[in-house]
Amino acid sequence: MPLKVLQVMPSIARAFGGPTSALHGYLAAAATANIAADVLAPECDPADLSAFQRESPVAVHTFPALTAGTAVWSPRLVAWLEEQGAGYDVIHVHGLLNLVSSLAARKALRRRFPLVICPFGTMSRYTYTHRRRALKRVYLALLDRPNLRRAAALHFCTGPERDEAAWHGIPLAGRSFVIPPPLADPFRFPARDASAQSARVLFLSRIHPKKGLEVLLDAWPMVLNRLPQATLTIAGDGDRAYVESLRARADTIPGGSVSFTGFVSGAAKNDALANADLFALPSFQENFGVVVIEAISAGAPVVITPEVQLAPVVESERLGLVVPRRADAVAEGIVTALGDRALRERVASRGAAIVETNFSLLAIGRLLAGMYADVTTASGP
Repeated sequence: MPLKVLQVMPSIARAFGGPTSALHGYLAAAATANIAADVLAPECDPADLSAFQRESPVAVHTFPALTAGTAVWSPRLVAWLEEQGAGYDVIHVHGLLNLVSSLAARKALRRRFPLVICPFGTMSRYTYTHRRRALKRVYLALLDRPNLRRAAALHFCTGPERDEAAWHGIPLAGRSFVIPPPLADPFRFPARDASAQSARVLFLSRIHPKKGLEVLLDAWPMVLNRLPQATLTIAGDGDRAYVESLRARADTIPGGSVSFTGFVSGAAKNDALANADLFALPSFQENFGVVVIEAISAGAPVVITPEVQLAPVVESERLGLVVPRRADAVAEGIVTALGDRALRERVASRGAAIVETNFSLLAIGRLLAGMYADVTTASGP
């Protein structure tokens, strides 16, 4: 019989961004390794649930939530886990610092269900030095730290994410696994003309202060000084007031070269990636960055900051530039990458193959199977 895993998520809404995209990849990769998976999450908008199930046709169990945001709480979800959790070989909880993940992990431990926790970047120093610092530290101490210490395994998306997590002093040896999200449904993009003189830059992500959009917008006039034909497309959605503040900032840049498209998915997202000459993500912190490998797979070089923890792959495979998170450095990186014909030709011709080699469903499926085998063996009968 196939191994059966319950994936617990604090949200499967499209607006949740990278974690939702990553879960689609993990579900598809698990299927290649004969791992059956169900998803447990709070209720979301029906359109989001339909979109999730179109992309990942697995059983999804959702329950009403009493609150929203990081304080989301669903007693019925936790009760269902207590009643049904014994039917799964592994409980894989995603996220920290939210009550769905924290209480689900605690319940799994109390019922002695084999537990894997995937922090999704929430053990980073940035998390605990940006906004609500004291509250996060108290929450970690009271709820998440005990779970992290007792979990059978901790699942990190990159080596740098795992290395940075060590500052918490939680033992990781022998139970930490690095398994990146795969590219779940690689789109076969048309051949790209890397010799073209266009300079279309794309930002595509959840719009949030940690993404560094203020830095990108401050860099943009410097880019235009050297490449007057350049355009910047900002695709994504977020808090309405924050998005409006960014629009107002962009309106101060002359020439109308900055456009906002809102959230894009499916064919519209693929079109945005296919039409971009460069992808930029000057983030303060990314434990992975699924959209980075999507852009590379589309043949577009990337300009990212070191805090995007795919940076070592981008540098070692020569897929773009890693620059400091300063407006002048970001501008210089964009101009340099757009003008580097050899770089553009390399990513256009080799990007998809490099992504397939490093982030294929089969490769990630094997890693998941290995982690789950270790967890179930260590937990015993």
